[in-house]
Amino acid sequence: MEDMRLSQEHSSPGAVGEGGGNAMAWSDRYLLGHGDMDGTHREFVACVAALQTAKDVDLAGCLAAFEAHAVEHFEQERRWMDSTGFPAAQCHVDEHTAVRIGVLTA
Repeated sequence: MEDMRLSQEHSSPGAVGEGGGNAMAWSDRYLLGHGDMDGTHREFVACVAALQTAKDVDLAGCLAAFEAHAVEHFEQERRWMDSTGFPAAQCHVDEHTAVRIGVLTA
């Protein structure tokens, strides 16, 4: 759910691929207190920011990097949720699925 909150609260007003505009930026308010997860979320924010500021010529590479990161990020989070019995795991996995579908159809 954190990822969805990040994207909803801090989406850039500029379209992806314009090569400018405001990009999503990391904030310590996103910290969850779990070092590995916090590190993964920092990387996620960096990938989103790269997409938001990419020049059109670089967009395909940024999208591929985001997709690769998201696949691993989401799988790692699923393993963490499974191992801890996270109560909202299915809801969160469904959100991940929606993001992956969006990336694949972009």
